Amino acid sequence: MKTCGKCLIAKPACAFAKSRGRGKKDGLHSWCRECSRIYRGSVRRNRLADSQGLRFCHGCQIEKPQTNFSNGTTRGLQARCKDCAKAWRTKNAEVNSLKAKKRWLEEGGIKDRHYQGKYGITLAQYNDMLAAQGGVCALCRRDPKLKKRFSVDHDHMTGRIRGLLCMRCNTAIGHLLDEPGRALAAAAYLERHASPRPFTFIA
Repeated sequence: MKTCGKCLIAKPACAFAKSRGRGKKDGLHSWCRECSRIYRGSVRRNRLADSQGLRFCHGCQIEKPQTNFSNGTTRGLQARCKDCAKAWRTKNAEVNSLKAKKRWLEEGGIKDRHYQGKYGITLAQYNDMLAAQGGVCALCRRDPKLKKRFSVDHDHMTGRIRGLLCMRCNTAIGHLLDEPGRALAAAAYLERHASPRPFTFIA
């Protein structure tokens, strides 16, 4: 038995088409044949409906004005109308919460592999560096916004890690080509044209 990722119903393996994707351990598609068929049909209908200012909803299976759909992330409008999307979120609230928790728990492993592969440090070493900086950016001494992590600032010639910087400081150093002379010239320029609200450096 396999649970369809679309209708969330457990069905026998014969209800799923074979997948050529290497990431599929069981060699089957995530959606059952019926859900895949409905989806392909809705895509064809949407191509025709879009030209008429309409869109086919994957939830209620009804063509509705495009204003009834929220904006999507990559393909324009979402597949479900606003009413169906709200109903789906309510129905699957517990499942979505568990998935989010699983991703949160696995994030440490993902980040650890990322830091080791790109910078040669572990997540534990990253956290030690952050603690040594007092949990703030090594340059502006400010806290990160929300759950954003600091960038690992390093010498692009030698690969030597210099510290952890917020996105703005790391981007600024990059635009200055990592040259101290440019940074000093920029600082002098800002001093000559000082703002009425001077920046307060937190030691």
